[in-house]
Amino acid sequence: DRLSWSNLAILADSRLSKHGAVRLVSCCGDNDRWIQAAELTVLELPVRLCATHFTHIKSSSGVRARQLQAEQLANNSQPPAFGLTILGGDLNATLGQPELDVLCKFSDRIPPEICDVKRSLLATGSGAATDVVIDHLFLSRGRDAPAISLARQFTALDTPVGPAGEFASDHAAVVADLHF
Repeated sequence: DRLSWSNLAILADSRLSKHGAVRLVSCCGDNDRWIQAAELTVLELPVRLCATHFTHIKSSSGVRARQLQAEQLANNSQPPAFGLTILGGDLNATLGQPELDVLCKFSDRIPPEICDVKRSLLATGSGAATDVVIDHLFLSRGRDAPAISLARQFTALDTPVGPAGEFASDHAAVVADLHF
């Protein structure tokens, strides 16, 4: 059984009741894009977690592909009747871009203090960074689902490694521990 798709990870201290993946629409040879989904119970509440990484292609084809990928994410992220769904990842689009419209209509974006930390890192290891928020978390609540608050937040993978001083990614990872 494959436990990771497209380098996505879902970490939980509760047993997963369901786990799987959906291949996202591809764009211009960028074929390895997935939604990884897991269902679990937290404090007797059914929770669905969905992690993804949308295409990075910047052309109009990339915009259309991200719109379709967002629709796929919304369609695969319906909350349990009395539970909640948390979805997110590197969506390669900022709020206000048309790619994210369907997700903004489908769910509430988790408050900005949780996910508005974004650093784009140059692969050369120069340490140059720009502030662009393309990693997002969204929440869809079923009936009587509790509120969510931020327990802690930090960045990871933001230190150059190896003899060439390269970064593990083109940007730092945003890690958020949520409390509900």
